[in-house]
Amino acid sequence: MKIEALQRIKKLMKLASYGIICQILIINTITANNLSAKEIQQASDIQVSGKVLDENGESLPGVNVLIKGTTNGTVTDFDGNYNIQVPEDGTLVFSYVGYARQEININNRTVIDVNMELDASQLGEIIVIGYGETKKEDVTGSLGAIDTERIERRVSVNPLDNLQGEVAGVNVVNTSGRPGGGINVLVRGITSISATNQPLYVIDGIIDADISQINTNDIESITVLKDASATAIYGFIASNGVVIVTTKRGTSEGVTLDVNYNLQVGRLTNKPEVLNSQEYWGDLKPRVDQQLRDIGADDGFFTDNYAARFPLLFNPSDAESVYGDPRFDTDWLDESTRTSVSHQYFANLRAGGENYALSFSVGSQDDEGIVLNTSLEKNTMRFNGDYYVKDWLKVGGSLSYAETKTNRVDDYRVGADGLTYASLFYLPIYPTRYDDGSVVNADDLVKPNGQWDVWYGRTPSERLNMLTRESKTTQLLRNVFVEIDFLKNLKFRTALSQEQIENDGNTHVPKELDTFVNRTSATVSNSEFLSTQWENTLNYNTQFGADHDLNILAGASWYSTESFAFSASGQDFDDFFRFYNLAQSDDEFERITSGQSESKAVSFFGRANYTYKGKYLVTATGRYDGSSRFGANNEFAFFPSAAVGWRISEEGFLKDNSTMSNLKLRASWGKTGNSNIPNFQRFGQPGQQNAIFGGRSVNSTSQGRIGNDDLKWEVTTETNVGLDIGLFDRVNLTFDYYTKESDDLLLGIPIARFTGYSNIFGNAGSLQNRGIELGINSQNIATNDFSWNTSLNFARNVNEVTSLGIDDSDFIRSVQFGGFNEQIFRVGEAAGSFYGYNRLGTWNIGEEDEAAIYGAVPGDIRIEDVNDDDVIDSEDLQIIGNGLPDFTLNIGNTFTYKNFALSFDIRVVQGSEIVDYSVLLNVDRQGYGNTYREFFQQAWTPENQNTMYPRVRRDLKFFRGIDTGHVFDASFIRGQNLSLSYDFNTNIVERIGLGGAQIYLNFQNWFLITDYHGYDPEASSYNDEFFIGYELNGYPKALITNIGIRANF
Repeated sequence: MKIEALQRIKKLMKLASYGIICQILIINTITANNLSAKEIQQASDIQVSGKVLDENGESLPGVNVLIKGTTNGTVTDFDGNYNIQVPEDGTLVFSYVGYARQEININNRTVIDVNMELDASQLGEIIVIGYGETKKEDVTGSLGAIDTERIERRVSVNPLDNLQGEVAGVNVVNTSGRPGGGINVLVRGITSISATNQPLYVIDGIIDADISQINTNDIESITVLKDASATAIYGFIASNGVVIVTTKRGTSEGVTLDVNYNLQVGRLTNKPEVLNSQEYWGDLKPRVDQQLRDIGADDGFFTDNYAARFPLLFNPSDAESVYGDPRFDTDWLDESTRTSVSHQYFANLRAGGENYALSFSVGSQDDEGIVLNTSLEKNTMRFNGDYYVKDWLKVGGSLSYAETKTNRVDDYRVGADGLTYASLFYLPIYPTRYDDGSVVNADDLVKPNGQWDVWYGRTPSERLNMLTRESKTTQLLRNVFVEIDFLKNLKFRTALSQEQIENDGNTHVPKELDTFVNRTSATVSNSEFLSTQWENTLNYNTQFGADHDLNILAGASWYSTESFAFSASGQDFDDFFRFYNLAQSDDEFERITSGQSESKAVSFFGRANYTYKGKYLVTATGRYDGSSRFGANNEFAFFPSAAVGWRISEEGFLKDNSTMSNLKLRASWGKTGNSNIPNFQRFGQPGQQNAIFGGRSVNSTSQGRIGNDDLKWEVTTETNVGLDIGLFDRVNLTFDYYTKESDDLLLGIPIARFTGYSNIFGNAGSLQNRGIELGINSQNIATNDFSWNTSLNFARNVNEVTSLGIDDSDFIRSVQFGGFNEQIFRVGEAAGSFYGYNRLGTWNIGEEDEAAIYGAVPGDIRIEDVNDDDVIDSEDLQIIGNGLPDFTLNIGNTFTYKNFALSFDIRVVQGSEIVDYSVLLNVDRQGYGNTYREFFQQAWTPENQNTMYPRVRRDLKFFRGIDTGHVFDASFIRGQNLSLSYDFNTNIVERIGLGGAQIYLNFQNWFLITDYHGYDPEASSYNDEFFIGYELNGYPKALITNIGIRANF
C-alpha cells in the first residue's frame, strides 16, 4: 500500500518537475544576486555534477540538491542530471518526497552519482481528509482511520458497523437487530435539540450521501474527522463530525479479480424470562381476579369454570378449581423467531495500465431476520475509473447503483401493539393452532359479560406471517471529475456529482389480523430525492529549501436538493385487493398526502498547511457558506479554524532517543455549523386540521407556523488539545481533551398570544460537551511466525444544556404516551434526560391512612411527593436518569501464527440507563398479558412488603408516566467480534490459478454481560436519534455466525 502510494507521488512529481525546476532556479538566481563577491568566490571552488536515479535505475527529475548548512541548491533536470558549485570540503544533501534523505561528502570530487532509495517511513501512513489526504505524522486535528484489513475482519453488512468501537469518541448504537436496522452515530456527544446529531457522510467526495446503501466490500477506508480543525473544511454541515468513505479504485498491476462468499447464520440467545402456563394461570390469574373482586367488580368479570367453557384450552383439574389445567405451554418468542440463514456474494474486477485504472464490482445479499417474515435483499453495482489523457490531464468518475428491499413487519406498530412486544407477553396458554387446525384468536377467551379476558387478535407468529410491510429503496450515485496539473505542483480539480434516491412502500393489514379494529387497511407511498453537487478546487504543494513544506487548498462548491413525497391509505375494503386498489376503501378512511421541497447552498473554502523542518505544523481553514434554509438576514456564515502541532520527537534532544519514537503535541480551535433542519422553516406556513361537518371528518386549513427572517445557523465552537506518543516504534498512544460549545440552537420560542401563535421557531439554546479520549495501539510480539497486536480506545463525554432561551424554561416532550412528558432538556442537566417520578417503593400494611391521602392502599406504588402538597402531579416530576453513557471502552487483540489469524473485540459501555415501558405495562399491571418472572416474584404481598413492585392487579392505577421503577442500568460488556481466518500457502493457490485464498469464521455479538432483563441494553423501539434509551421490546439482536471464503485471481 505504501509502495503504491510512493509510485503515485513519484509520477505526479515527474509531471510537475518542470515547474519545480523553474521555481528553484529562480529562487537560486535571486539568492545568488544577493551574495557578496567573497561568498560567490567561496561557493565556486568546485563544480560538481552527476546523475540521480530511482530504485529501478531510472532518471529521477526534480530531486532537491542542497549544500548542507545553506539554502543554496538546485534540482535535477528531466534526465536526472544536476550541476552545482560547492566548497571542496562541503556536503551535498539529496532529498525527494517518498525517498530516504542522503548526505554525501564532496571530498574534492567533481562527479557524484546517486541512487535514491524508497523510504516508506518518510511517507508514513496516508490518511484521507477533507478534500485531500495527508501523512499521519502531519495531522494537527483529531481523527481516526479504519483500513481495509480492519473492515474485512468485521464481516459486517451495514457499513456503520465498522465504526463501532473502532474510533475513540465515536459512539455507535445499534438499536435494532433487524436486517439493515437502525444505527445511531454520535461523534463527541449531542450538539443539537431540533436539528440532526448524526455526522456528515462523504462518499468519494459526494457529501451527505446515504452510507447504508453502500456495499461494505467496496470500501477501501473510512476516516472520522472529530475536531473542528479537521471538520471545518465542510463548514455548515460539520458540527456533528464527518465520516469520509473511500471506495476501492483500480490498480496499475494488471488485472485482478477478488471474490467473496459469506454464509451467515443468526439465532436469538438472550431471551428474557417470562411466566410459563402453570405460573401464569395457576398463580398470576387468580391474583388478578382477586384484585378485581377487592375493587368491587361485578360477576360478569368472572368465569366460574374455565375448563367447561373452554375445553380446547383447559383440562379439568380438581373440583374446587375454577381455572382448570392449561393444555398448552407455548413459548411465543420461540414461535415468533427462527434461526436465520443469509447469503452474501461479492466480486470486484480491477484492471489498469500506465495511463488508466478501472474497478468494477457487483454484490448481492439475501438476509433473513430472526423474527418471522422479516428480511432484507440488497444488490449493488459500482464502477470507478481513472484515465490519464495526458501527463497533465486526468479524468475519471464513479457510478454506483444499489437496490434494497425489506419486509419490516415487526415495526408495523411501535409500542404496546408492536409484534415483537406481543411475542414476549402473549399468553403461553394459547397454542399456535387448535387441535383441529383452526386459527387462534386471543379474544376467543371471553368473559361472561362479553369482554375479552386478556388480549385480542391473532397470535404473534400468525400476525407476523399475515402482515405485509414492504419497502424498496434505490440509490444511484454518479460523479465525474477532471484534474489538470498546471504549473509547479498546482492542481485544478472540478467534479460534478449527483445522488438520486427513490423509496417505495406498501403496507397491507388484513382484517383478521386485528380483531379489535376489525377492518382491512393499506398504505402506498413513494418519495424521490435528488442532490446535485459541483465542486472546484485548486491545490498547491511546494517545498522550498530543505525545511519548508506548504500546501494550499482553495475551492468553491454549489449544492442543491429536490424532494417529493406521496402517500395514500385506505381502510375497510376486501382483503383481496391488498394495496393495489385503494379506491375500494371506505371514503371515511381515505387519506392522501403529498409534499415537495428543495434547498440550495453555495460555499467558498480554503485551507493552508505549513510544516517547518518536519517539526512545527500549522493548519488554517476557512469556509464561507450560504444556505436557503435560513432567514434573509442570516443566509451566510463564516466558519474558521486553526491548529498547530509540535513534533517534539524531531528535536535534537529526542531525535535519537530509541524509547520515545514519536512525541507530538497538538492544539486546535474552530467553528462549524449545523444546517440540517427541514426546508422552509424560515417561512410562515398554514396548518391542517380536521373539522366535523354533517357527521363526517373534513380536512381544513388552520393557522400553522409563523415565519422568521432572522433564523440562522446553529454554530459549534470546539477547542481540542491532543498528544501523540510513540514508544519503541511498537506502542502508539493518542490522547485528546476537547470542549464543544453549541450555540444558537433552534427551538420553539414562546411569543405573545396576541400574535395568534404560541411560539416561533428561532435560535435560543446552547449545549456543551466536554470529554477525553484515549487510543492505544501496541505491537506486543513480532516474530517471523507469531505476532500479537492490541488496540484500546476509551472515551468519556459529559453533556450539559447551558441555555434554553431568555428565561431558560424547560423543553419537554413526549416519547411513547401522548400527554406524558418523558424527556426533558433542562439547563445544567444532560440533554434528553428521562423525566418522571421517583418511586419510593410500595405502601405497606399499617400505612393505610397516609396512603389514603393519595388515593392509594397497601400494595400500591408509592411516589415521592416532592413539594409535600399531598398530591402527586406534574410538580413532582424530576430527572430520573439519561441514556448517555459515562464512558465507553473497546479492547481488541489480533494474533497471527504463520497462516492463521485470530482477532476479537470486546466493547464496554458503563453508566447508560434505559427506560423499559414493558415494566410500566406488564409489571405495574398484569391484566393484559404475561409478565417478567423476576418482577412477578418480587410483587407485593402481605408477606413480601419491602419491595419496589406493586401487588398483582389488572388495572394500571395512577397511569401518569414513567418513574424510577421503569429505569434500569444499561451498562454492559459485549463480545463484539471474534474472527478466525486461514490464508492458504502461495504454492498451493498458485497451482489452481489463484493469487490468494482465505477462509474465515466470524462471530458477532458472541457474548453479553449485563444486568438488564430485556432483549438488549442498547435496544430502542424508536428511530428518533433523541430517543436512545427508550425501549418497548423492539427487534432483538442475534448471535451471528459467518463462514466465508475470499479469493483473488
